[in-house]
Amino acid sequence: MAEQSQTLAFGNIRGHGTSDEGSFKTNSELFGWKNKKTGVVTQHKKAEIQRVTLTRTGREYSLCVYLRKVGADGALEGEEYSELYEGFQEKDADALQKQFQNVYGKPCEKRRMATKGWHWGEWELTGKNLAFMVDGRTGFQLSMGNVRETLNPSRNELALLLKQSGKAELDKDQLVELRFFAPNKGELTEEEKEARDQQREERREKKRKEREARKESGEEVEDEEEEEEEEEEEEGGGTSIELLQEALGDVVEDPQQGEAGQAIAVLPDAHFLVPRGRYELQFFKTFVRAHGKTFVYNIFYKNITRMLLLEKPDGVHNSLVISLEQPIAGSHASNTRHKHLVCQFETNKEVELDLKMDEEALSKHANLERNMQGNPARIVVDLLNAMTGKSVTVSGEFSSVKNTRALRCSIKADEGHLYPLNKSLIFIHKPVIYVKYDDVLSIELSPPTQRFFEMTVRCKGGTEHEFQSIEKDELGGLMEFLKKRGVKVKGGEQEDRRAGRGAQPTFNQQELDDEDDEDDEDFEDEDDDFESDDDDDEEEDDSEEEEEEERPKKKPKKEKKEKKSKDKKSKKKDKKKKSKKD
Repeated sequence: MAEQSQTLAFGNIRGHGTSDEGSFKTNSELFGWKNKKTGVVTQHKKAEIQRVTLTRTGREYSLCVYLRKVGADGALEGEEYSELYEGFQEKDADALQKQFQNVYGKPCEKRRMATKGWHWGEWELTGKNLAFMVDGRTGFQLSMGNVRETLNPSRNELALLLKQSGKAELDKDQLVELRFFAPNKGELTEEEKEARDQQREERREKKRKEREARKESGEEVEDEEEEEEEEEEEEGGGTSIELLQEALGDVVEDPQQGEAGQAIAVLPDAHFLVPRGRYELQFFKTFVRAHGKTFVYNIFYKNITRMLLLEKPDGVHNSLVISLEQPIAGSHASNTRHKHLVCQFETNKEVELDLKMDEEALSKHANLERNMQGNPARIVVDLLNAMTGKSVTVSGEFSSVKNTRALRCSIKADEGHLYPLNKSLIFIHKPVIYVKYDDVLSIELSPPTQRFFEMTVRCKGGTEHEFQSIEKDELGGLMEFLKKRGVKVKGGEQEDRRAGRGAQPTFNQQELDDEDDEDDEDFEDEDDDFESDDDDDEEEDDSEEEEEEERPKKKPKKEKKEKKSKDKKSKKKDKKKKSKKD
């Protein structure tokens, strides 16, 4: 069939496996996609197209184009890779089939997605496109360009951590992690062994070419690389997960080997309270990696919103709190996400770290030196301050009756410490609660019991935090500190007075001595005298004396009770006399 120079355009198409929408266009010479959000345009020539598939996914179709680069001499170069475009309607499917068949000379094969609901199958890796096949049909496809890192939570698991584009929207969910699991079994099948050998052979061939290119450029090549290849050839076995990780290792860029480069500094032992465990802190140019025995967390500097260095009441430890804009996933078993990380350091410990930075980069940061010595908390704070450009908040001016910066309290059954800072409150460590004073509607202090009182923080939006079991002696100092910060405090002085602290009652001791002890118990209006403020005590004393002279005296309760009892007795006698007469 003759070639047709027809141009097709489709809108609201998601390209390159991302959620960004754009426009997809084809003509007689090339096809391309323009990202509506960023304005970036990607185009591919007709000669690069190897094969095309069109897959129905629910009510939409996805177009997968398999490509190879074309050299200056017209020869194909490199490995085959794929580009995925999603969001085509059913009416667009026929037009796309005709366009690729008639214009590009490539048949567009229609496929159907797997609908059996199975969660087990086989994987296929074509270039940088990973497909999960269920009974010969595609379960899902994933572009390796969207994978940030691969991890091994266990020997039989492989976790793919996905990149997140921009800020997470509140009304939309984002896929951040994908896990594969392979059960324990015996030896690999012949097909799996062939696939393993083929992968290793391709990897060795790739390394040979890289080594030859380096030799041609005059670069010295060590013989250790050849020895490592011989060791790989002698290795046998390997689970399905290990084979998949080996295959993905060539197409997923490791942040440690990518733009991040070599680790700037390494702190071998850091004790984390959230997430709990001991981790090795590795500082890179764009992120800090917390490497533990089971889990590995990459904390990107641009994701850090604030840092707080807090003194613990024991005087032996300091706590470093790192708040994140986007939470990181916790353990797979607990299914938790951490928005605040808490690391604990000893105050009397000292370490020494050598920074691997060039002189130009080192000169930009006044608080960094080639050889860092001192307390590990201070070194970590200096490194994070230099990498993020954010200042570190320290404990505020608040001081408890025990001369500490925090109050011991609890939230439900979880005990911890509450830090009243100059602009916020923070409770650590489980759960970590951070509240700015600007977001507080009011703070209510409950009447204290014999030993403790409670504090309820009501925030904008309806959120409430109730801190329990705060020692009674801290009530006055805490209330005064919060009022100085402009926080609306309810309860305050009245409850403080009932607890036996603060201002004295409005009546003086001489009046108490003049009155009868029995009268003190009989009168009902005595408690009204406790409703005045401290500054108005003397004025109210005078007003009360004048009111007592004007108003008539009330009869005591005892006289009223005696009259009532006499009336009842007389009534009973009258009833008995009437019954006798009858």
